[in-house]
Amino acid sequence: MVKNAVRIGWVLTLLWLIIIICLLIKNPMPSLLNEMGDFIAGVSSPLAFLWVVVGYYQSQQALIMQAEELSQNTKALIAQVEEMKKTTEIQEDQLLEMKQQYAELGIQERIQRQPFFDIKFVRLIEEISNDQYYINIRFDIECMSGFARTLSLSFFEIDSESDHINYIKEGEIKKNMIRVEVRSLRELNNKALDIIYFDKNHTLTKQRYRFFHNKIDHNELSFEKFIIS
Repeated sequence: MVKNAVRIGWVLTLLWLIIIICLLIKNPMPSLLNEMGDFIAGVSSPLAFLWVVVGYYQSQQALIMQAEELSQNTKALIAQVEEMKKTTEIQEDQLLEMKQQYAELGIQERIQRQPFFDIKFVRLIEEISNDQYYINIRFDIECMSGFARTLSLSFFEIDSESDHINYIKEGEIKKNMIRVEVRSLRELNNKALDIIYFDKNHTLTKQRYRFFHNKIDHNELSFEKFIIS
């Protein structure tokens, strides 16, 4: 567009010069100085005005082109920012996934280091103290693998207290008595029984079992899950 304006300016200038030459051929040149000045001013004024218009048009076109270029640069910058934002979000998601994987891996490794127990119901002793009913249950706890320190028992969400086993290792069977504030074993049916202990890394850990009461002297426990603090 700018080149076209310059070309148009040169074409109009050439036409104007041709017209002036034709006029000079038909009419003599002014002889007086004042007339000569008026003639030159009359000839050059239209050309001056023409090139002022062309220059103004060129400057406006240059400003438009700069504005368009600035707009394109702004759009490119916005696109780069959006791309960086998406990249950052992807990296954050990957980092979160890696953290979760490491956490899960750490939990699995800690579980693999845990001892494993076989717990058996042995006998029941009923107790009444200050008009409050209790039952005392004795369990045999066999350590099938590993070892544990400061082991105790607790029924989940039921008032209970038990003896403590200071230390138990693989192959050992030790007795533990737990006192529970209930009237009968039926109230403990399908309740969670936790073996609470410190493992070899001194981490407080629970192994949760499920207590099933069927009838007297026929009670079973099944392992449910690890709870690592």
